[in-house]
Amino acid sequence: KDLDKAERQLVADYDNATFYNDFVVDEIISRFENDNAIVIYMPDHGEECYDETHRMGRLPVGNYAPETLRQEYRIPFWIWCSKSYIDTHPELYAQIVESRKRPFMTDDLPHLLLYLAGISCEYYSEKRNLVSPSFDENRKRIINGNVDYDQVQGQKK
Repeated sequence: KDLDKAERQLVADYDNATFYNDFVVDEIISRFENDNAIVIYMPDHGEECYDETHRMGRLPVGNYAPETLRQEYRIPFWIWCSKSYIDTHPELYAQIVESRKRPFMTDDLPHLLLYLAGISCEYYSEKRNLVSPSFDENRKRIINGNVDYDQVQGQKK
């Protein structure tokens, strides 16, 4: 009720873009549901869209209010596995399920991908692989080089 007509249209456009994105992701999954496959989804960032502040878009660096960081840096991330994948990789699937509530950062994604693909290299770190039992859940999640996301959120580690 606190939005004017133009702001309501922006929210509707944003919601429609999200709806279309969901449609595309669903289409991708449907193409692999009968294969031995895994799909990982992660958008690049979030947006403020009149959710907790009266603003639209990315807020300027330096606005580190908990609600701003939550809207812009807490993004969806999930791993989908086909039934065939679950049946042929039950241990890995159990690791994926076990990891679902761990604090994750996008810069750890390469370690997860290397592991899932079975690729070994000197840069791989078990501590940064989300599904590894050795994953470091206490690694600080730093934004813009000096802001501790969890501390701002009141989830001090």
